[in-house]
Amino acid sequence: ARYTDPPVISGYVSGPRREQLAGTAAVLAQREGRGRVIAILDRPAFRGFWYGTDRLLLNAVFFGGAF
Repeated sequence: ARYTDPPVISGYVSGPRREQLAGTAAVLAQREGRGRVIAILDRPAFRGFWYGTDRLLLNAVFFGGAF
């Protein structure tokens, strides 16, 4: 998954950071040795506030071995 250009729909991101985010990976998955690494840039379960992003985290945990 990649950030779009512009990467922010709502909220605040400073100008220089906005330019850095555009087109970069938001989620990255790769094999490392015999295992797998799934990197998520944002915190999908931050303080339990965003209910919809919990699925993103749980899918990474439970289905990470599928790739």
